[in-house]
Amino acid sequence: VIKTRLTEEEYAEFSERVSLCKMCRQGRIARLKPDPSGSQPDRERQNFLHFFYFFISHEQTPTDCIYFPNVVFYISVIRRLTGIRRHAKIYTVRKICNMRETFHIISDGSCDLPSSLVKEKNITVVPFYVSFDEEHYLKEKVDISVRDFYQMMVDKKGVYPKSSMPSIEDYEVAFRPFAESDTPVICICITTKFSGSMQSALNAKELILEKYPQAQITVIDATINTVLQGQYVLEAADLRDHGVSYEDTVARLEAIKSTGRIFFTVGNMEYLKHGGRIGKVAALAGGALDIRPIITLKQGEIFPSGLDRGRKRTLKKVMSLLLDYLQESPLGIECYSIAVGYGYDREEGIAFRDQALSVLREKGYSIDEIPLYQIGATIAVHTGPYPLGFGIIERGQATAKGAMF
Repeated sequence: VIKTRLTEEEYAEFSERVSLCKMCRQGRIARLKPDPSGSQPDRERQNFLHFFYFFISHEQTPTDCIYFPNVVFYISVIRRLTGIRRHAKIYTVRKICNMRETFHIISDGSCDLPSSLVKEKNITVVPFYVSFDEEHYLKEKVDISVRDFYQMMVDKKGVYPKSSMPSIEDYEVAFRPFAESDTPVICICITTKFSGSMQSALNAKELILEKYPQAQITVIDATINTVLQGQYVLEAADLRDHGVSYEDTVARLEAIKSTGRIFFTVGNMEYLKHGGRIGKVAALAGGALDIRPIITLKQGEIFPSGLDRGRKRTLKKVMSLLLDYLQESPLGIECYSIAVGYGYDREEGIAFRDQALSVLREKGYSIDEIPLYQIGATIAVHTGPYPLGFGIIERGQATAKGAMF
């Protein structure tokens, strides 16, 4: 199989490398280890050989044998030889190598990422709490599923659930293992305009530093929430997995967060009014019958972007807001992460996503897919069971020239 994927010259080089690796395994020659004092090409060659030795022998790789920033170099080779899928490549190679990550990503539960994706990307989520009676609070996705939460909202009309932020202890528990292992942490929290989650994280950080003064923990105010926060967290993981340093990742995340936008609408005005999140929208809407708001979230706050009657008309305006944003941007659509967030009605979310893909392609945008994520309970307590819209943010690796960071 390998021979059919390579040219004759490439296969000869590959065979030679494999022979060296086999001799390493048999103890006939010393195992090569990276020489920090050597030149970059020498380190690359040594790392390459070392990587292949462990790859073909199915052994675990000691963390001092491979420089993580060079892993993408090896992955490009392994991809070609094995046909590893693009989205699985980092996860697969990590699993093969049992590699220690250079830093860890933590987010509060507002990120609304599917549990399977959180596990695949090696992200830790600190859940919010939700309650329907203000006495019994349940951890989202731990004590109650998002689907069950929405079902209770639909079944108990007129009952307005509440959310509660993660506690200092919750964050302390999340931070401690990484402080003990000297693994730096980037913790991403929902906009401070909506929650005190970030303050809990900062307080927990101080407690951790008292016991582990060497710990590195950076807490970031995402200035966004829900599906958009999830996209932001995924960009952080993508930077990490492509070998970007801890410091550069923090800097890049700070740089791109201002580009984040959520364009959405809701089923009715009731939850926005009751939750006190409606602000200027309430003044505009008044008491008009079947009037629904179109809302933009940016830089941590919500702003009115129009009013209309009926679901179809408001969703059309949400689509127009996304198109306007893309047209005004100096970057191409490939430099943005775009996702659709839905609430209780998954079928409506799928239909909206498919329609958006069709409209974007008709407008000349080259886009293969748009991820579909369910908006979690943390935000649904304010929007009700029928929020629907887009999240868009600049990719971590995009630059003003459309190249990669």
